[in-house]
Amino acid sequence: MSAVVRRAIFSVALVVVLVASTFLPSPQTAEVQDGRFYPETNFSISSSKILDYVQSRGGVAQFGLPISREFILFGDRVQFFQRYVVQIRNGQPTLLNLLGPDLMPYTSINGAVLPGVDASMSAASPAVGSPDYATGIVDFVKQNAPNSFDDLPVNFGSTFFNTVKLEDAFPQGNGDAGLLPLMDLEMWGVPLSKPAYDPNNFNFVYQRFQRNIMHFDKTTGRTQGLLLAQYFKAIITGQNLPPDLEQQAKNSPFYRQYNNDMPLGLNRPDQLPNTNMKGAFEPESTPGSPAALPVSTGSPGSTSTLGTPTPTATPGAATPTPITAGPNCNFDGEMSFDPQFPQANNVVTITVTSPTAYNSVNLAGPGSPHFIGVGSGLRGYVWKWRVLVTESGLYNYDFFVNGSQMCVSGFFNSGGATPTPGPTATPTVGPTLTPTPTPPSPVIEFLQQGGVTITSAARGQFIMIVGRNFGANQATVNGVVIIGQANAGQANLWGDTSINVQIPSSAITGTQSVQVVSNGQNSNVFPLTIN
Repeated sequence: MSAVVRRAIFSVALVVVLVASTFLPSPQTAEVQDGRFYPETNFSISSSKILDYVQSRGGVAQFGLPISREFILFGDRVQFFQRYVVQIRNGQPTLLNLLGPDLMPYTSINGAVLPGVDASMSAASPAVGSPDYATGIVDFVKQNAPNSFDDLPVNFGSTFFNTVKLEDAFPQGNGDAGLLPLMDLEMWGVPLSKPAYDPNNFNFVYQRFQRNIMHFDKTTGRTQGLLLAQYFKAIITGQNLPPDLEQQAKNSPFYRQYNNDMPLGLNRPDQLPNTNMKGAFEPESTPGSPAALPVSTGSPGSTSTLGTPTPTATPGAATPTPITAGPNCNFDGEMSFDPQFPQANNVVTITVTSPTAYNSVNLAGPGSPHFIGVGSGLRGYVWKWRVLVTESGLYNYDFFVNGSQMCVSGFFNSGGATPTPGPTATPTVGPTLTPTPTPPSPVIEFLQQGGVTITSAARGQFIMIVGRNFGANQATVNGVVIIGQANAGQANLWGDTSINVQIPSSAITGTQSVQVVSNGQNSNVFPLTIN
């Protein structure tokens, strides 16, 4: 991923990160079940961390309704709302800079003409990490987000500094009101333009910030943020995409990427490394009926005490047996497959382990996984399913708790079918055909870092895969590298005898393996310990 993309997606002022991580409400506030599902959009807020964060920053009145499930974007779990995209970064929720240069740097959306970035304003804003940054950046916003523009009460400044309420940020009381301006900054980012009229409609005035655009409507006197993430979703899915926005976004790696019939839910996965959109924008069911999810038949549950989980699978039923909801997902589980790289007609055992005793679980994915049982292991609780691999391709599975909270994801890449003996055909005399040669299978010989052979590496590090028959170019051979059961995405370098690739942050730690797929041929499985 380019440094620009990283800045656009992940950069947040240090002081804002500290505010977000230190003063989030207690996780206990996320235990309530009411208000998670929104029938207006048929999506839920299922992550306790995201729910806490949204509630502490003004709720759906500020964020808009949820318009996606949770999914993986560049290695981090995210969820779309109408105005914002929330991501879990380094264990803490934060917001994407939607108006960053590699996300939505656009100036025309659905007929509205928006101000672009004013380079002089960007240059004048205090630098992150500079002395007295917290005070300086708040003063900068006060100086550049006016309440009056051309005698109109646009209220951009008061809207900015009244975004987060004390009672929302600190529901248990004893909050420091002095932190609220920094939380407001977290929501909007710094101003990137002066206020400007829409040249096509002088009843509208806009001001551009890092994470949204303020919109004043003279006819109503109301000031609010645009439904910016809803338009970002339109770019990704191609649905309800305004023509002017489509014209600007055609060269974006996000443009019309979403395709739930494709592996990882992506039309061009090489452009979005470490991303899995499978099911991301598929509507959920109504509360209490998770059957609309692609759940497996025979979904297990448990109504036992912590020490003795007892499965309550219902084989053959499309809807899991309703039971009392248990702990919310802590994102502390792992998914593994045995065999790790199966062939067609193999039976695969899918294992999910977690130290948390979830008592209502199900597995969603192809092949109608058959629940085996639940027990205990070294890491805590263990749930197992079996599934028959019927054809080659990528098999993606999601582990849900409490009906709709997607908690763990994993996938494997199956090879070609295992030959099955059949009747010998009587040869027929005819023209001789020249067979198409089968490309040689790729072979991994060893792994390196800095020219030194390795047997272990950490998530996020780059490794060199050395061998033969990888192909000259990743795109032409449809090359894929699987590390620790995660797709490593676009390689930094791909040649016939070496591949330089980053270990995905979503890779499972411990004794894992590396495999290369080239021209539909699987390499040998090479061991690697991932830290």
